[in-house]
Amino acid sequence: HILPTLQLNWSPAQGRTLWLRYNTSTREPSMTELQPFTDNSDPLNVYVGNPELEPEYRHAVTLRYSYFDQFTFINFFAWASANYTANNITRSRTIGRGLEQEITSVNTDGDWTYTGNVNFGAPLRSLGMKFNLSNNAMYNRGLEIINSEQNASRTLRNRLGLTLENRDKEFFDVAVTGSFTFNDVAYSLNDQQDQSYVNSSYSARASVYLGETWEISSELDYRVYSQEVFGEARSVPLWQASITKSLIGQRADLR
Repeated sequence: HILPTLQLNWSPAQGRTLWLRYNTSTREPSMTELQPFTDNSDPLNVYVGNPELEPEYRHAVTLRYSYFDQFTFINFFAWASANYTANNITRSRTIGRGLEQEITSVNTDGDWTYTGNVNFGAPLRSLGMKFNLSNNAMYNRGLEIINSEQNASRTLRNRLGLTLENRDKEFFDVAVTGSFTFNDVAYSLNDQQDQSYVNSSYSARASVYLGETWEISSELDYRVYSQEVFGEARSVPLWQASITKSLIGQRADLR
């Protein structure tokens, strides 16, 4: 295989960096995917290897930009990537009337994945705090074969988060975080399996330093799952707490 790579690094000013990279890679089919034998150890899911498989050939482009002001402590970071896989190895399923499946691996084209992330942080000097706002997104389009027909799947996921914490951490460290994740999944053959839902999570943590050798910490994590996932809304709280003592000249901890 010929696997070209291109990389560009540019620093237009102090605290600013632009990074661009293009690279390629391959994935060879596994022996299980290639061997033309039938694995019927599970009668409801029979697997047959395909010796005609071609290796996957992947293209990836990534762009990153970072900014940090050492005087104001304002920071900004963003990156985006696009990935395309030629000869993507995926599953072909033949489903019978009794829901038994014969599965084999085949090559398809049209598998795309886009990801991106943006982070912005700045101090709130009047409150002695700082905040960080983030957004992470992912979009994927893939193909699977079901009963000799192409089933195109589309997955969109977007997470928005906000963190607020104190700046001076000499005596204590406090932070609160909230995030919302938006999910949207669609299929071309069976739109009854399409889903669109939002999950959310909230957390708070606090640590108090008593002298140089004692620390008391507590953290609460609260997650809320949409009713579209489990049939009804679910909330899961998790609380953790600890007391830590530094030993042997702060070279070991007992928690």
